[in-house]
Amino acid sequence: MTMTKANLDREEGCWRQKEIADQLKASGALDEIFAKIDAGEALTSEQGLIGGMLKAALKPWFGGGVDRARRLRARRCGSVAA
Repeated sequence: MTMTKANLDREEGCWRQKEIADQLKASGALDEIFAKIDAGEALTSEQGLIGGMLKAALKPWFGGGVDRARRLRARRCGSVAA
């Protein structure tokens, strides 16, 4: 099998993601998240853990834009925005 640049880039990206995940696990930064998952907390959905983590991570750069985008998406999809 011939390795193309795209395959090499994908492989490098996967390796980097694994390295970051291993560092986070080793530091204990994920312990609370794993505890929430073990306790059955929702990972996805409007109140899910993943959405909350993304919002917290993006808010310093986008400020209230994250909330506005969520409300606009909810309005476009026909659901009630909180």
